[in-house]
Amino acid sequence: MNRAEKSGIAKDMQDKVNAKFNPKLEQEAIEWMEAVTTNSIEGSLATALHDGKYLCTLINTLKPGAVAKVNTTTLAFKQMENIDKYLKAIVAYGVPVSDTFQTIDLFEAAGGAGNIVQVIDSIHAKLGSAVVVALG
Repeated sequence: MNRAEKSGIAKDMQDKVNAKFNPKLEQEAIEWMEAVTTNSIEGSLATALHDGKYLCTLINTLKPGAVAKVNTTTLAFKQMENIDKYLKAIVAYGVPVSDTFQTIDLFEAAGGAGNIVQVIDSIHAKLGSAVVVALG
């Protein structure tokens, strides 16, 4: 995706988001997701999750049938639909809406413009907590 580089306040805001990135938390999220799904993640988390398919696999592993149809096309709106389906499914699973992220946070993260920190926080802290509660 070719986008103009951010400038001014938009660049300042993105720099603040990027400064909060913690590679250790990313790695812990990757390890947890790989353990749950038994599927490995290649490359960065943002790239691996960009199309939403892995996230749908994750929630379907935790709650079979949570996402009935996972889109496999490379069309952007279908990839974003996968992410949206995942977000709705985790809320139904018990994750508070306030602890999720916006679809665009993940979709644009692969290009460096999104908010992968929010995505990692949601996966690492919030969904993991819901799993602990669900498993009792």
